[in-house]
Parts: sequence; structure tokens; C-alpha cells
Amino acid sequence: MKIELPTVSDDAKENQQHIEVHVEIKTGDDDDDKIAEQVKEQASDDVQSKRPQSQVMFDEQVVRQIEQKGTEGSVSSRASSAVAVPRTMIQGRSWGSSSRASAKQVLQNVASNGEVGQQRRHAKRKAELVFEFGQRGTSAGRLRRPHGVAVSANSDIIVCDSGNHRVQIFGWDCKYKTKWSPDTLRRRLFSRDRFDPGDVAVTPDNKHFIVTDFSTERLYKVSLETHHSKEFGKSGYKGPWGVAINSHGYIYISYCISNCVVCYTSDGKFVHTIGRKGVGPAEFSYPCYLAINKRDAIIVAEYHNRRVQILNPDGEFMFQIGSSEHFREISGVAVDNFNNVFVADYKCHRVVMYGNDGAFKLCIGDQEDKLDRPEGVAISHDGYIVVSDSGSHGVKIFRHWDVKKLFDSM
Repeated sequence: MKIELPTVSDDAKENQQHIEVHVEIKTGDDDDDKIAEQVKEQASDDVQSKRPQSQVMFDEQVVRQIEQKGTEGSVSSRASSAVAVPRTMIQGRSWGSSSRASAKQVLQNVASNGEVGQQRRHAKRKAELVFEFGQRGTSAGRLRRPHGVAVSANSDIIVCDSGNHRVQIFGWDCKYKTKWSPDTLRRRLFSRDRFDPGDVAVTPDNKHFIVTDFSTERLYKVSLETHHSKEFGKSGYKGPWGVAINSHGYIYISYCISNCVVCYTSDGKFVHTIGRKGVGPAEFSYPCYLAINKRDAIIVAEYHNRRVQILNPDGEFMFQIGSSEHFREISGVAVDNFNNVFVADYKCHRVVMYGNDGAFKLCIGDQEDKLDRPEGVAISHDGYIVVSDSGSHGVKIFRHWDVKKLFDSM
């Protein structure tokens, strides 16, 4: 049986690369024609409604029926004369050769041309700016040169407001909630060593956050509820900046001047040191931000070496991402639940996403969703990408358009 879908509107022809899709299902049941007619009628209604990029959303029941009917057959996607679909809408295909997929995959990829294509007319776009907040100032809720950023389990956004010498906390609705600083009145007025927060991370139990103080070389463990703080980390190392916490509660701090990463217990007791100054594996030159993935691998962003090193939980080198040819000035780094790595390139005004094998995936930040000077990066529990933009004195939140996950959740 062959299901031929009606041609979409001329809006879809703006893309230079298209692929036509035939859906062929081998089956001998009498209900085949009825199923084909349901799909054709639903697609025709959507094309006639003048919605751009077709927005053909197939009924889930119909898709299930087609899958059940086609379990003994196959579906092929190839150049022919049925429906024009941007190439990037078909996931997992090796171009230049024939490919095979399930009925659900082909139909849903056609449907995604409307869902995703309308959000971004260029097929290469897979992320969009959904929220932003903050502007330059000193009053509550305003920011000056924000550095590190973190997201708690209840979706509070914690920002190192470096220019204002404080940490500010915002709700997921982007509204200001509270602030914290260790500076007393005397220290604020008379000391040159004012609180200079570099990076922040939330503990696994979601009760505290850890923040580094670059100027005084102190580390603070702060209660999210009471704001009571405990100082720790007097180890003699210079320039504490990045902070990350693994699944067992161990705290990792990057010391950019001492060119090493130091591990502490959850109570702030020294455990061991990783790395030394150099350009080789597990050697660092001004390590700035840190991240730890779901396997407790340690991700270290190096400012001077312009690379990101991935170390195993014991601190042994595994592989690296990028070099001076790929980055101009590395700043923040983060990982999501799938161990994808997000790297902020301060001078290139972008955040770059890499897979857990180091393969490039996408760039975030363009003329439409411009990043001025991206500094810190954090990933919320549901996959939103939170970026502190030092140049615009604000925070921007992006959504990653993962077509596969969109349809897996349907």
C-alpha cells in the first residue's frame, strides 16, 4: 500500500534542501485503504488551512494503526514526488544512501516540519530564547557583570552578581526573590577585598549552595533557607573560581592561579588535588569553570589553553573538546542529563553544545537571540539552558529543540 500525502504550501520550498517521502507499508488487510484515506484527509485539511511549514500533526491513533499494520513491512524515505520536507527534519539519516525507518518516525518527521519549522524558519536552528531578565544597576533584581549561575531543584536561578558583590536568587518566573553576601558594613566601606563571587553550585540535597570568592580566596556553603553560611577551603591555593559537586556530595573547586582542581568533602575537608600547570593531559593553564556529569566525570574549562578537558572521577584524562582553533575565550561550562557538554565562548558571543563523545551538535546565540558576553552556563532539571550574559548584565534562558524528545513525550 502506498500513502501519497498532498504537497505542502510554497513556504516549505524556501529551503534549498528537500527530500520527498513515500510511505510504503506491506500489508494485506482490508482496512489499509481506510487508514490511508484518514491520513490523506487529515493532511489535506492542514495544507488548506494556510498554516506555514504545513504544521501537519498526525493523529496518534492513526500513527499507531499504521505501525501495527506495517510491522511485517518497511518504510523507506527517498527522493521521489510525494512531500517536500527539509532535510534537517529527518533525524538519524545518512545522506547519499537509502535509509529505513519506522512508519512513526517518517510521519512524525513530516509533522515536525510544522512544529519546529515555524519556531525557526532556518532548519539549522535548534534552540530559541524563551526568557530573559536583568539590567544594569545596583538595586535588588538588577545585575552588574554576572558570572556563574546555577539552577536549584525547585527551579530557582542563583546568580553570582559579581559587579554588585553579592549573590542574587530569582524564581523561575524571573522575579527577584532574595540576595546574599558575606560583606559586613565595615568590609563594604573600607576593604578592597570585597566579595567577588566567581561561580556557584547547588548541593545534591538542594539545601545549600557553594560559592567561590575570588578576591579573598574563600569558599562559602550557604543555606538556601536561612542564608546561614559556613566558610571553608583555607588550603593555600590561589584564585578559586569554578565549583561543581558530584553525586556523592564531594565539592570540586578550580584554582585558576594555582592551576589545579581541589576536591573537598561535603563538610569542607580537603581530600586531594588534581592536575598541575601545563598543556598536556590533566594539566591546566588557568582553569576557570567546572561541571560534573551523571557519571561523575569532571569537566574542566581552561581559559589559557582554550579547551575543555574531561577527566574520570579519579582525575585521569579521558578526552578533550576544542582547542585554540575552536574557541577564542572559554568561560562557563555545564552538562545536561544526557551528558551533553555546553561551553560558553565569551569573545565569540555564543554557547556551543557538544555530545558526550565530544562531537559538535549546535551553537546558541545569533543576531536574533544575541549573546553579548556569555559567562556562566547552567542546565535546569527539565533541560532549559540558562546563560548569564555579562555583556548585557542579564540572564537568558534558551530551549533546545530536540525533535526526538518532542515526539517521545507525545
